[in-house]
Formats: sequence, structure tokens, C-alpha cells
Amino acid sequence: MGDDAPPTSMEVLGALAVVVGVVQLLMGMLHLGILSIFMSEPMVSGFTTGAAVQVVVSQTKGLFDIRVRRYSGIFQSVYVIRDVIQNLHQTNLVTLAISMTAMLVCAVVHECVNARFKSKLKMPVPIDLIVIILATTISYVFEFDTAYGVRVIGFVPTGFPTPSVPRVDLMAKLILNGFVIAIVSFTIALSMAKLFAKRHHYQIDPNQELNALGAANVITSFLGCYPCAVSLSRSSVQEEAGGQTQISALIASGILIIVIVAAGPLFRTLPNCILSAVIIVALKGMLFQVKDCVNTWKVSRLDALTWIITFTSVVILDIDIGIAAGIGFSVVTVILRTLVPYVSFLGNVPDTDIYLDVKRYKKAQEIPRVKIFHFSSALYFANRDVFKNSLMEAIIGNSDETRSLLEDQGKYNAADEGSIAAVILDCSACVYIDSSGIETL
Repeated sequence: MGDDAPPTSMEVLGALAVVVGVVQLLMGMLHLGILSIFMSEPMVSGFTTGAAVQVVVSQTKGLFDIRVRRYSGIFQSVYVIRDVIQNLHQTNLVTLAISMTAMLVCAVVHECVNARFKSKLKMPVPIDLIVIILATTISYVFEFDTAYGVRVIGFVPTGFPTPSVPRVDLMAKLILNGFVIAIVSFTIALSMAKLFAKRHHYQIDPNQELNALGAANVITSFLGCYPCAVSLSRSSVQEEAGGQTQISALIASGILIIVIVAAGPLFRTLPNCILSAVIIVALKGMLFQVKDCVNTWKVSRLDALTWIITFTSVVILDIDIGIAAGIGFSVVTVILRTLVPYVSFLGNVPDTDIYLDVKRYKKAQEIPRVKIFHFSSALYFANRDVFKNSLMEAIIGNSDETRSLLEDQGKYNAADEGSIAAVILDCSACVYIDSSGIETL
């Protein structure tokens, strides 16, 4: 096919994968992974929980064997839930029974066997695989698809596509879309990486993730693949199965190759609802992250608000909008914390060298005639007025006359104004002071 011929969907996907891969490789070379510092833990938790809800909603129709329209864009989850509720009367009861049984068996084995006897088992019981094999066999023997109308996988084509070189002439037209997809796919992948790194106590390198994604996109573009990112459900299934290293991914890939080349037709009678049940059970850990919001609220309401905004944006609007909203609000919280920092007066805890906020801790006692002022931020042009006003208001009061005298003459007579003899500025949390901050001091 010549370059002047109208592009097919496979050609567009191949060219798009190259663009996405090149953008990600360039970002990795420029070490732009450092921008991930704005992906706070509440943002990552809210995003992954919202994405898990989206996946569960998309699988709900499979549990009930209900036909609903395929939606994309904003409000897609809302539309799917609406359609499922409106069409509940179409539920195939046999499919629902199979779904509930599969979910119950998987959940019980995961929680009551694999989790409880983790130290005694050499490897977790692969209950997901066992359920899939049993369901496929039973469905074949009892002809679930024809006898009970249970929807099954059906024909699975075998073999790999013929490798081809992506069309270069399409790449220039896809630069903008490719750039957006590169950012979104990297953010999704890094969110999952951070989540599992936190759970299993290891470190990740954002630039390494960029390079890996970029290389994967460029290489697979020659095989007709679309831009890759990360599979929320597959990652959760692998974690539930006990996979912890790259070896598990290699084994899974090897099995997948066997299925693609030869074993695909064996799964023809596998009920669709089994896949939905396995995916939903695997995502339970991410769904339970809702409790993170409750715990975060007790510590920082700004962080909890970041979680809520990210979660609701992902669920109600869409994943890309949720990412933008979450990162954007995280940046706003950083700015707010420097513009309106936490200020306090410290008191000594008796018989210790510890000084704490006297308003928060009743045991902390102020030193007579001494005020210890704590400022928990960098002091620069944007917040110097907050620093000055907070200090003056607490020590001198709201008297404009007294403030004017202090600012004009730079003098303050403790004997005339009260019992304060000294003011100590605790700048231990002040990591940076600019020229405006120095002038304020």
C-alpha cells in the first residue's frame, strides 16, 4: 500500500505508538520524570481508587449478562450505571449465579487461604486460573451458551500479525495526540508503580519507567500494537497471584504466546462473566483504599481534598481529566502551603527538651516573658506579609498605632506594652529566604 493511500486503523495505531514512544524516550533522556514529584500520595491513591471503580463499573454488565451501549469520554461510568439499572430485568439468572459463585470462591481463597497461610504455602493457590479452567470445562460439558443463553468468549483467532513498518507520513499529524497520550499513559503507569512500590516496600525511578514505556511503544509499533500503558486489572490479578519479580511477567507472557499461537480456541466456551468476576475480586484491594481518605482527613484536610477531587473527577468525568485535576490541585496545595503556612507559638514540655505548639498540646508551657514563634515554610516575597502580620498580631495585638510605631522606629518597649521580654524566631522549617524575606526579618 502506497503512502498516498488512505490510512487504515492499524496504520494509524502503529504510527501513533511510535510518536508516543519517541516522546516518552525523549522525556526519559531529559530526566523529566522529576515532574512526578507533584503526584502526591493522596493523588495517587484517589486516582487508582477511581480507576478501579471505573473498571468495576465497566465489568458490571458482564456479571448480569446485560447488553449496554459502549460509552467513552466524560460521564461514561454514570451512563453505564444508568443503563445497567434500567436493564436489570434482562439479567440472565444463570450468568448471575455463575458470577456470584466465582466471586465468592476467589474471594474466600484469596482472604482465607492465601493471605492467612502465606508463610506456610510455597506459592499462593492460583484460584483465578483454577476457576477459569473449571468454568470453561463445565460450560463446554453442559453447553451453557446454547442451553442457558450464557454469553461466552467465542472464537479466538490464533497467530501473530505480520510485522510492518509504521507509516512515517502519518506521524507529523499525530504529534499533538501522541504527546497527550504519552503524558497520560506515563501518569497512569507511574501511579500504579508508586502504589505497588508503597505496598511492597521498594523504590522506583520515574525516568526508568519513561524509558521502558518508550521502548515498549516503539518496538511494538512494528507489530500493529496500539500505545501501551498499564493494565489496572491485570496488575492486580498478578499481585493477587503472588507475582513479585519480572520472572512472573516473563512466564505470563510465555503462556500468553502459547494461547495466541495455539491454545486460544480451547477457551471458546469460557463464560464472559468469569473474567468479570476475577477482575472485580482482584481489584478489591484498590477499592478498599477509600479508607485512605478517612485517615488522611484526620491528618490534613488539604490532602484529603486532593484525594476526593481526584477520585470524583476520575469516576464521574474521565481518567485523563482526573489526572489533570489531581495533579493541578496538588500543585495548588503546594502554593497554598507556602502562601498561608502553618504558624504557631511553642512551649516546653516539662522535664524535656521538646517544644510543641501550645494550642495543640496542653502539656506544652510557654517560657515566662518569652515568645517562641514557629514559621513552617520558606520565607519569601509571597508570604512575608503573612509572617509579619501573624507575629505582630500575636505579640502586639491589632493596635494600628502600636504597629505603626514599631514599623516606623523599629523599636518595641516590652516594659510599656506588656510582659514579653524576648521573641525567638524558630526558622528550623524555613528552607529558603529571599531578599524580601531578609528585609522583613
